[in-house]
Amino acid sequence: MPLFRILVIIFLTLPALSLSDSCPLNFDLVRSRPSSDSKTRCRYILQSLRILQSDYLHRTGSFPPSNASFSCWTALQNRTHQYDIRSSCNLPSSSFSLSCNNITNQSQFEDLLPLSAKQVRNTCNHSLNSLASCALCTKALSNLDSHLTHNTTDCKIIASIYAASFSNLQDPTTADCLFNFSFPSSVSTSKRRNILIAAFCVLAFFLLVFGVFWAYFRLKQKNKAICKTEMGLGSGLYSVNQTTTLIRFTFDEIKKATRNFAGDNIIGKGAYGNVYRGMLVDGTQVALKRFKNCSVAGDASFTHEVEVIASVRHVNLVGLRGYCTATTNLEVTDFAWSLVRNGRALDVIEDGMPELGPIEILEKYVLVAILCCHPQLHARPTMDQVVKMLETEESVSSLSCVAGRIDTEKSVQ
Repeated sequence: MPLFRILVIIFLTLPALSLSDSCPLNFDLVRSRPSSDSKTRCRYILQSLRILQSDYLHRTGSFPPSNASFSCWTALQNRTHQYDIRSSCNLPSSSFSLSCNNITNQSQFEDLLPLSAKQVRNTCNHSLNSLASCALCTKALSNLDSHLTHNTTDCKIIASIYAASFSNLQDPTTADCLFNFSFPSSVSTSKRRNILIAAFCVLAFFLLVFGVFWAYFRLKQKNKAICKTEMGLGSGLYSVNQTTTLIRFTFDEIKKATRNFAGDNIIGKGAYGNVYRGMLVDGTQVALKRFKNCSVAGDASFTHEVEVIASVRHVNLVGLRGYCTATTNLEVTDFAWSLVRNGRALDVIEDGMPELGPIEILEKYVLVAILCCHPQLHARPTMDQVVKMLETEESVSSLSCVAGRIDTEKSVQ
């Protein structure tokens, strides 16, 4: 018999322990943190309790049990980050469990004042965001308070909790209407964050547009400078860079200084080109070397080599004044001469020509044509000489002779 009593006591105390171990209130319903102001913080905590109690009544049909006060205080204390709620706000331990005529659930409260409770249910069971709906709900709540026989503070609070249980507890207007309190909202913070994000996006967009236009402008200027260099349109007074005093001349200035590369201005010949005597517009006498077989692709390396040479100073070396990297058009005579020099004189003749004749005669025609297109007038044959070469068996000047004369006196390409 004693054993049976002990077991009964143990099993009867288990539900009580489980109720006290965990708080039945849903604290996630109120997620905003209280402000740092002491008065506002205490008011916020107190009204948060009313909202949580209304939610519990809405979910279970009962008011929070008294044996859950300790666990609920502990849970609430953990959410306030070491802020002593009860001592700072002077809140009693019974704030979680109110006492009014021993009412513990919704049915008991409605049985106490059925008509007034029904009026509250009908007027408070919708959104209270408008002044009209809030006025109807609070009027019904005031009527309910006036009929309470025990018009204590707890009974009035229970009446407000009862009215709020029918409304949308996640709507801030419910607390504003029934408890006369506005919870700290994260709307202003979110709005401020959205404004900062929008401002950052606008600033990033303008920076991106500015960067694109700046890159386009720089690329355009670079391409313009490259094109100006390749076409030889730069000014003759343009210096290569700030570290050297070299002048980049235009091709027209070189032609004018050498009288279009006149033969009597040749003062030297070499494997890579001829050297001409010239005079600049300021009266300075210079020597100019014109290189053969140049290309635009080699301009960059040529410019670098020129700058290196210009940096060398020696008593036995003349000073380097400048350079020119102009690109000239390739003429038909240059193309024909390149074929003749490579032993492909007949490739000059177009395909499909009727009655080509003997190969020797055609090759003679090509050589005579090249001689007639010689860049220097004194080197070209007269019409009598042309007729004599074409009508007789007199041989044309040898290929080596033609090569020497063309390479020596090559004019504007």
